[in-house]
Amino acid sequence: MRCNTNVALVSLGLLLGTAGCDTFLTGDKLSNNPNLPTAASIQQLFVGVQAGQFAFQEGTVAMMMCMWVQACSAANGRFVQQAGQYVFGEGSNIGANGGDWISAYAGGGLVDIKQVEADATTSGDDVWLGIAKIWEAFTVGTISDMWGDVPYSEAVSGKKDPVLDQRFAILANLQTVLDQAIAELGGSGAGPGDADLVFGGDPAKWTKVAWTLKARYYMHTAESLSTSYTAALAAAANGISDASGDGDFASYHTSATSERNMWAQFQTSSGFGTDLEAGKYLVDIMNARRDPRRDQYFCKFVTAAWLSSHKYILGQRILDPNNNVQGVQALTLDSLTAAA
Repeated sequence: MRCNTNVALVSLGLLLGTAGCDTFLTGDKLSNNPNLPTAASIQQLFVGVQAGQFAFQEGTVAMMMCMWVQACSAANGRFVQQAGQYVFGEGSNIGANGGDWISAYAGGGLVDIKQVEADATTSGDDVWLGIAKIWEAFTVGTISDMWGDVPYSEAVSGKKDPVLDQRFAILANLQTVLDQAIAELGGSGAGPGDADLVFGGDPAKWTKVAWTLKARYYMHTAESLSTSYTAALAAAANGISDASGDGDFASYHTSATSERNMWAQFQTSSGFGTDLEAGKYLVDIMNARRDPRRDQYFCKFVTAAWLSSHKYILGQRILDPNNNVQGVQALTLDSLTAAA
């Protein structure tokens, strides 16, 4: 009997100990991993969308498109030149655009844009919904510009093999999305406010962006549809027109090295900047026309490295020790001597 009592007491102690441990190891900061969130607010999602799409627009997509239309060229045999010569695959650094595809569709891309739209609809915020739809049109339009027939109608349906929508059908659908956005921007709701890194939630400026995108997408069908030129001109008349640049649809950056425009970072800080060159086809056209925009499009060819004993002119371009193109930004000693 005594033995049975001891066993019972031990069993009870183990049971109580287990219960105590179970309570001790549960709780908000113990049961939930802050690094693996399962939900996000509309503000968090929207900031993520903007960051993701800034990177998508400024990264390798922009670089490759520049080369494919022969506005840019490439040299030195590294991944930049491979991309310009359509060398894709598992062995290439570009990786067949895998990263760009993910940026367009996955986190920070279309899947999150659609969730922002759903959250804005639930909360009754028409302004935020309209802005999110403009991001949808901008992102999907860029995807189709790059790859032609792509998933759209079933892209966020959960299907593992979504249908590839025909490019002209996509552009027609985006015109409808932008029409909806314009109407919704005139509706109710506070909008994203400071969570909008482009315009601070200003409906009027976003409305002009929508009209400008409509003009762009009409132009993409102009060679096939005779009415597109007229429609594009009408849309552009309502679009971005502020000569000061205040209404430009521009990505958000700071002066911090890691937060600068990615195109500028690539050119000046990556070590690959000299791999990307001016495209001869475009240069020849601009030279033949004496196009005044040449200095804005391209810098002069540079091969000379900076020398401390040499005299430079403010604004002159030189190569830094890492062979990155830099501009002379400050004058010292006299008006002709400068430090890079």
